Amino acid sequence: MVLVDNIARLRRFYWDFLRLKVVAGYGENVSFEGGFVLHLKSHFEAFSGVKMSRGKLQICHELYFEDCNLPVLMDNIDS
Repeated sequence: MVLVDNIARLRRFYWDFLRLKVVAGYGENVSFEGGFVLHLKSHFEAFSGVKMSRGKLQICHELYFEDCNLPVLMDNIDS
């Protein structure tokens, strides 16, 4: 799960550029095929009672995505 400030913008990025398929979208939570999940940070803070400060959010992670058509992916990024 990745906490984000603007779920609509990042949902569009992962759909438009990386072509990840949305399997469930509940407003504050979007699940993509393969198990990748975006969750709205403000919603997470409200239901968990944990305030996520900038320092807590800067944990280093890497996400890898496979794509069998790299030229199309590069064209999407360039346009």
